[in-house]
Amino acid sequence: KYYIQDLETRGRKVTTTNKRLKEQVAILTNKLLTLKNEVLNHAACGIKSMDDYLNR
Repeated sequence: KYYIQDLETRGRKVTTTNKRLKEQVAILTNKLLTLKNEVLNHAACGIKSMDDYLNR
């Protein structure tokens, strides 16, 4: 019986951790897209390093 309770407790903890990690993935994905858009907004600025990056 203790074994089953332990598995259920671990299962709940893992489920909670999984949910939090998925939320973090969503947040980081949105941040990445925001940063990519910022780079694209500066595509016409004429900064050589930006042009080099965008031409890769």
